[in-house]
Amino acid sequence: MNLTLPIGFLFELPIVVMFLTRIGLLNPIQLTKARKIAYLLLTILSTLVTPPDLISAVLVAIPLVLLYELGILLSRKVYANKQREALKTSMEVS
Repeated sequence: MNLTLPIGFLFELPIVVMFLTRIGLLNPIQLTKARKIAYLLLTILSTLVTPPDLISAVLVAIPLVLLYELGILLSRKVYANKQREALKTSMEVS
């Protein structure tokens, strides 16, 4: 139970990234530029959340990095849809 809840929150990363992109706080360009720092922070988080052994930390860090990349892909899709909607509304107003 002590391990399940924090890892469950960390696995919500793509949904949080999509939400922050949708409201305009993040964009895929920022996420791509911050990739190295994000990898480091995700590795540190996986080490803090798991028991003190290397294998557990690696087994949690790898999916987190993959989820971060999935978050970037989803952010690109949300950002493109948002840009398309803005263009469509500006064309309708004109």
